[in-house]
Amino acid sequence: MSAKSHPSYDVSVVAGALQSLHQHITTTKTRIEITRPGTDERCVLISAEELWSLERALEILSHTVEYRNLSERIAAVAAAADSGEYAQWSSVPIFVASQNPR
Repeated sequence: MSAKSHPSYDVSVVAGALQSLHQHITTTKTRIEITRPGTDERCVLISAEELWSLERALEILSHTVEYRNLSERIAAVAAAADSGEYAQWSSVPIFVASQNPR
């Protein structure tokens, strides 16, 4: 997530309120961020419907020309990094927008 736009709760609060949070999230289609003392790591609780929507969007996007081009560039950079030839790739942009005007 880029900007913090969803509520954030400590795991100790979530543990005692899971039933009500479940109801809230499934009815409002919102999400919450769950934190834990002693770490900056977080997880997110979302509805199954929202997860399905995100997965479907990724599936649709994965069939675009831009995605295939990006995947090919990432694979080429990864191969160059593995072979020690990364320096020649460091100045090459990884993502180039489609040349097709809309």
